[in-house]
Amino acid sequence: MMLSSFDPSRNWDPFTEMRWLQNQMNQFFESVADRSSSAFPAVNLYANDQGLLITAEMPGFSEDQVELSVQDNELVIEGETSETNEATDWHRKERRYGKFVRRIELPFRVDPDQVDARFENGVLEIELKRPEEDKPRKIPVNR
Repeated sequence: MMLSSFDPSRNWDPFTEMRWLQNQMNQFFESVADRSSSAFPAVNLYANDQGLLITAEMPGFSEDQVELSVQDNELVIEGETSETNEATDWHRKERRYGKFVRRIELPFRVDPDQVDARFENGVLEIELKRPEEDKPRKIPVNR
């Protein structure tokens, strides 16, 4: 990629060239950040006073290909999938294959004995309960 061509009949402005170069660099780094931030699997996390519900989109996976673990305030989703088609001449290849690990920091401590996971139609749902002693309590205000 070259800077804009030099035209001796126009007044050359080095600041215009620098702004153009800065814009090009910003676009490049934004595109790199977009690609690297797309963690697998994509998750949604819903929280309330009782606990958390995490949903993870995992099309093509089955429950025996996924392992879950909880420690302190971190949920780990890991697994592996292999290619089903060993084609050598790909026209397009966007799906990921192989091992993956996704670590999700939880907003509060959960009870590892109170975790329920369901897998249906390519969506993994994980329900995590908050320990009783950590749940918020309403405190009455006296007169």
